[in-house]
Order: sequence, then C-alpha cells, then structure tokens
Amino acid sequence: MRQSFYLFLLLITLTACTQRRVVERPLSYAEKMRLIRHSDGTEVFSTRDISKLHQAGVTYAYACEMTAIKSNNGTMLLETPDITWLKNLQAKPAFIKRIAAVNIWRDKDAFSGSEIARLYATRTNAAVIAYLGLLYTNKAKPVFSAKDLILYLDYGGREAYADSLLQSFDNDYNTLLSGFEISQLKVAGISARLAVDCAQLNRTRQVFSAHELLRYLQADGSVSYAQHLADAGFSGASIYRFRQLGLSRGEVLQFTDTDKPNAVCIYAEYDDNDEFERPSAIRLFNEIHKRYDVWVRIIGSRDLLLVALEQAPDADLLM
Repeated sequence: MRQSFYLFLLLITLTACTQRRVVERPLSYAEKMRLIRHSDGTEVFSTRDISKLHQAGVTYAYACEMTAIKSNNGTMLLETPDITWLKNLQAKPAFIKRIAAVNIWRDKDAFSGSEIARLYATRTNAAVIAYLGLLYTNKAKPVFSAKDLILYLDYGGREAYADSLLQSFDNDYNTLLSGFEISQLKVAGISARLAVDCAQLNRTRQVFSAHELLRYLQADGSVSYAQHLADAGFSGASIYRFRQLGLSRGEVLQFTDTDKPNAVCIYAEYDDNDEFERPSAIRLFNEIHKRYDVWVRIIGSRDLLLVALEQAPDADLLM
C-alpha cells in the first residue's frame, strides 16, 4: 500500500515537471508572429511573410505595434512590405501612428500603408507631414494628395511655401492652386511671391487657371509681362503661349514689318494633346522666328480664327 502511494506521488511529480517544461518553453519567432491575428481570427502573416520579417529584423513587439495601426474601415493599414521597409528605415511606431492619424481627421484614407512608408522616407518631421496633410482649400477640399505631398516633401517643401501659395485665388475667390501645382512649382524652384503676384491678375477678371499659371511660371514668366498682356485683353492660355514661344510684349501687341518675309502663326488656345509642347514644335517656331517677321495669335474657336486671319498682315507663310 505504501509502495503504491509513493509510486502515485512520483507519477504526479513527473507529470508536473513535464507540464512545467512545456509551459516554460519559449515560443519560437514564427509561433509568436502567428499569434498576431485579424479581427476575424485569421493569421496576419503567412509563413513567407514571417520569413521576410525575420530577415528584416522585425521583432514581435514591433510587428504588434505596426499591425495595430488601422485604416478607417478597421483593417490593417500596413502590409508586410511596408513594415519591412519601415523597419529598414528605422521608423518608430509612434511616428507612423502620427502620420496615419491624418486618415482619421480626413474621414477617409488619405494615405495608404505604402504611401506612409514613402512619406517617412522623405525624412520630414511628423508634425510637418500632418500639417500639410490636413491643409484644405477654402471649399473644404484637401490640398494635397499623397503623391503630390511626397513629391513636395522630396524637394524640401514645408508649411510656409504651401501657406503662401494658398493665398492665390481665381476670380470667384476660390483657392486657385491644388497640391499638384504647388508641388510642381516647388520642383521648378519658383518663388511663392512670384506665383501669388501673377495670380493677383485674377482679381479683376479670370486670367489664369491653375494649369495656365503653372505653365506660365515654368516658362520663366514675369509679373510685368503677364500684366501688360492681360491689360491688352489676352487670356492666360495666350499669355503662356506667347511666353513659351519667346515673343516680346512688343511682338505680341504690334506687328513690325521689316525686310524679312511675313509669317502668320495661328495656335489653338487649348492644346489637349500637348502638341505645341513638343521640342520639335518649339524648334520649328524658332526657325520661323529667325527668318520671318512673325505675327502670332492664339484662337479658341473657328469664328475667332476667321477674325484673326482678317487682322493678319499679308503673309508669305501661314502656319
């Protein structure tokens, strides 16, 4: 009887020790990563994902913090490539959470996971990214898309430049420039003051659209050039084209007849296919400009074409 009792105690002791060893065995990296699950209970990471995360040095704790960042519909915002890239960039979860918070304030996902990683790669302060991401026009429309904001930050864009350009308006006092134009102006190195001063021409009548203003400034347009031609009644599209073609204000406003033959050049006001932006088109006009006295008009309709032709000087060349 006593022997049986001792055997029973030994069995209990061995069982307890075995159970303790099972409980105390540390989970492997893969086992811990499989504990991270979606709200429906499915595993977040596949075996292949876990391998990639492990190679990138992503810890279980880091993965938990990153997968806890959600989109507005409650799904995980960052995918495995985003998490590995951010880990390689040594991004801190708190920083990423602050950028992702823009999605909440904008009521929809302004930034995807890959875009958040790209924004972090610009090495811009999180407060600056959040500020720019929450800029709105005076019609309550977000200024920057993620793509435009990334480009803007890549070229060193910050709050002051964007704030200044948002003081440009159309003739109805709507915010003129979007994040696309603001980022393109930054890329071109154009001063905010120059852009705003040119946009001021819209106060009396609508001269420049956002697209026309951007093109004009990219063509090294000045305030005085635009002012003189706007005062003469030309549209923003015409002013841009004259500037792009390298015409002086005098050449636009008055035809000068010299010993050279005359050339009349008619351009459509709206160049939907950017035919006139091609280098070959510019080279052709430059050759004509060297050899002829040129008279250029930009027309928006067939009726205006007839009017332009009636006003044109006698031409040796019509283009």
